[in-house]
Amino acid sequence: MFNAKAKGKDELSVALKNLCDSIKISKIYDKNLEIYNQIIQEKNYQKA
Repeated sequence: MFNAKAKGKDELSVALKNLCDSIKISKIYDKNLEIYNQIIQEKNYQKA
């Protein structure tokens, strides 16, 4: 019983870690997209 509980806890912590990592990655992706869009807008503005 104890081993099953410990195993479940480990799986839960791994799942939470993976979730947190994917949230961080999506936040970084959103920020990069925002910066990329700003650069594109500045380049288009300079052309005009």
